[in-house]
Amino acid sequence: GQLLLDDLSDLRNIGRQHFDELLPRPGVRAFWKPRFDDISDWFLNWDMQNRQQGELPLGLEVAGAREFMAPAGPFTVRAIADRIDRTANGGLAIYDYKTGYNPNPKQIKAGFAPQLPLEGAIAQAGGFAGIAAAEIAKLALLRIRGIEPPGEEAPISTDTIEEAWQGLRDLIACFDDPSTAYISRRAPMFTSDNGPYDHLARVREWSGAGN
Repeated sequence: GQLLLDDLSDLRNIGRQHFDELLPRPGVRAFWKPRFDDISDWFLNWDMQNRQQGELPLGLEVAGAREFMAPAGPFTVRAIADRIDRTANGGLAIYDYKTGYNPNPKQIKAGFAPQLPLEGAIAQAGGFAGIAAAEIAKLALLRIRGIEPPGEEAPISTDTIEEAWQGLRDLIACFDDPSTAYISRRAPMFTSDNGPYDHLARVREWSGAGN
């Protein structure tokens, strides 16, 4: 069910039940429980403000898909949107919850955070179950960490939707070409994460990072 405007106590009770079940260790509970209380207060206020502006949730954890024709045949993109709202002007707002750090604009531009823009492309085509095709009014990451500030909305330009969709089509077309090489890392200047194929590329050996 959807949150009501005055159910902060209910929200915290739900959290308390999960803490009792999943975090029985007193130290962990003492660390995270106050954070959750701050998060729940922030989240409910954020939700209330959106509703007061005429924005209403349409779905939570909504499954969606969109297909396009690639050189090797049909290719289907699937996604699960954390939350999709209907804005006051009839557009769609798509939110993605994050508990860590949000990707920066350069990473988004380079295609390292395509999730929300691709969800926008799916929604534009009516690909989410029970949600009709509509203009995308907002894409936003909700950074929820429980420290000051407990939560934060970080908008992403809706201009990234078409760019991400076309970029995906170009990428699939590239890998549908048998001559395309599979590299261990793409554009490593934009990320410090280890790649899943670093061991095959002997990245640590060639970079002098040791064993």
